[in-house]
Amino acid sequence: AITDVYTIKVSNVVNKKKKPAISIIVPVYNSEAFISRCADSVLLSTFNDVELLLINDGSKDSSLEIITWYQDNYPSIVKVTDKENEGVSFTRNKGIDLAIGDYIAFIDNDDMVHPFMYEELYKCAVKENTDVTIAKTIIRNNINVFDVYMDYKPEKEGQDYFIYDYETMTDISENNKARSIYFVAIWNKLIKSSIAKGRYFDKQNYYEDQAYTRMIYSYCDTFAFCLKAHYVWDKRIQKTKGTQSNRYTAHNEEELHTYNMYVLKANLYGYLYGNPERKEQLADLFVRDAYETMKRYNYGQRLYEDYRKEVIKIDKETNLKDNKYLKKKKEAYDYIMNMLKKGK
Repeated sequence: AITDVYTIKVSNVVNKKKKPAISIIVPVYNSEAFISRCADSVLLSTFNDVELLLINDGSKDSSLEIITWYQDNYPSIVKVTDKENEGVSFTRNKGIDLAIGDYIAFIDNDDMVHPFMYEELYKCAVKENTDVTIAKTIIRNNINVFDVYMDYKPEKEGQDYFIYDYETMTDISENNKARSIYFVAIWNKLIKSSIAKGRYFDKQNYYEDQAYTRMIYSYCDTFAFCLKAHYVWDKRIQKTKGTQSNRYTAHNEEELHTYNMYVLKANLYGYLYGNPERKEQLADLFVRDAYETMKRYNYGQRLYEDYRKEVIKIDKETNLKDNKYLKKKKEAYDYIMNMLKKGK
């Protein structure tokens, strides 16, 4: 199979505390230089009805000792789990199994949350009964510079959030690029535990967030984008080779193709493991991704053939010619129909 879904034998988690409102999952790997900053941003926030799950993924530095200190000093909030190194996807999956809160949130260990973020997200989630509630993102580029990432402006005075349904949220066309960016990230969100529990990240550790959000969103109906909540994404520290920005600055054609295959597999994961009742929408999302990739970046025949093979497989499961969602995007529809013709 092109991708394998994560599986685990779920065991009962014994916890003497009351059920928290939010379970916050932080994968920790060789993070001694910045994990304290991440943990402190949660502990200093205005919302303390949380459990902070710090999961050590076989660090070789002093990360485990640091997070154990937090558990010893904040036992009512912090839980530490130590596991063998398996990568960020499996580490987050462990956190999903351990989480007991009403909502699940993720933070990257080199980032921070604004003091009011969880308070604002939680108030919005409860008031509107949303399945996913999303914060704005601030990028930290250097010591004193912060920029709002893909900013949203209120449509009217006093508006604190936007409400979306599934179809609107998953419109990833160029006209909705800002929303499509926020669609991918996992770290600026609250997700209902009733939806997140038992649904996992793909085993690949590049573009795993894109695979997860594509899958998990298909089980959700209501989304809110909260204008008063902010997540701090620190790009000064980020080293991940599979990041979106590095994808377009690859050193050679082979490396570029590898990155693009991660993206292909991530998008395909959403189709394969997404909500069976939304197969038609998920098929539309995957094939429109294929179209947008080829149209904008012209990666060449090799990637085209890889996408075309998957489009042909999907067409056999759900007839793309009659896909009512794809039909609304004429250029993408015509492009995919041409792909299918060439495959025969």
